[in-house]
Amino acid sequence: MLAPWLDAQYVSKAVPLTHRHVIGRAHATAVARGLGEHTRSLNWMPLDHISGIVMFHVRDVFLGCHQVHADTAWVRADPLRWLDLADSGRIDTTWAPSPAFAQVVDRLEEGRPRSWDLSRLRYVMNGGAPVKERVARRFLEALAPYGLPPDAVHPGWGMPETASGVVDSVFRPADAPRRFVPVGVPHPGVSVRVVDERGRVLPAGATGRLQVTGVPVVRAYLEGGTPRPAPLSADGWLVTDDLAFVADGELVVTGRADGLVELNGASWYGHEIEDAVEELSCVLPASAVARAFPADGAAASGLAVFFRPRPGIAPAEAEERVRERVRSRFGAGPAHVEALAEHELPRTATGKLRRSVLASRLPGARHGHPERKA
Repeated sequence: MLAPWLDAQYVSKAVPLTHRHVIGRAHATAVARGLGEHTRSLNWMPLDHISGIVMFHVRDVFLGCHQVHADTAWVRADPLRWLDLADSGRIDTTWAPSPAFAQVVDRLEEGRPRSWDLSRLRYVMNGGAPVKERVARRFLEALAPYGLPPDAVHPGWGMPETASGVVDSVFRPADAPRRFVPVGVPHPGVSVRVVDERGRVLPAGATGRLQVTGVPVVRAYLEGGTPRPAPLSADGWLVTDDLAFVADGELVVTGRADGLVELNGASWYGHEIEDAVEELSCVLPASAVARAFPADGAAASGLAVFFRPRPGIAPAEAEERVRERVRSRFGAGPAHVEALAEHELPRTATGKLRRSVLASRLPGARHGHPERKA
């Protein structure tokens, strides 16, 4: 449940997708990835979410292919069930956000081997959350013994305003660790560009605001049933909240514009700090949130880190290790560190952590929790 003050400020916004948006996107993906009537797909995200209903179900009806849907809570209770179904259903196409990839590897490392044959899986889209080099690499390595092809993982980008994913690529581990993973090239009928604060297209390698146009892209929202214009550039491109750059002909999404955190004079994205925290053996995967204090919601400014410690680890010990990891990796320690239980980590329907809701726990936040010593 949202904290009362957050609930009062939250305004739901619906994206009205037309038949043209949905079918245009489905056809483009089929062309880009060679999907057709013989495709066998698996989805375990809710059917009231854009990914479950549009990216998979409607697309697969359009293709006339075999599709399998599993209960989200059932798979989240044991992420290995995702691949149990992929094996038994002879699946070749599926998807998940990075947290699910990390949880699969974690469960396998607990000593729960399977007898899977994953050699048919050729299109495992990795989207819906920042794509992480370390996580994708470990996923491929962990599942290689089960026959997962080395080119099966496809980083991608999309949003409800584009009828879900409209950019993707093939993940190939780099020789040296990369700060950001390319998400690829647009599907047919979609164009993307990166612009500066004045709307001028930036050269390759320069980071700016990501804009998108094409058949699946909406031009309006519904707020309380009332149409509202989407944020469009002067020439009609949808202005997103993401920052990105182009490298070697591929789009590289760095993070959300509001996700930047200043530490020791350098700018980092919250998801980079979260990834560093989740490398620690005392922290559960897909459980860290790093964000800057809101300007008017705390007594002081700085970085806050929330996470879930592994069972058997004392919260105070884990908090100190997290603080030291951030200090050593990013040059400055967080101002607030808090270990939470799973029920205290608010998640979306697809399992992503709801960062904005955790603002209620920050020192000085209205209706928040008392500050905890870290």
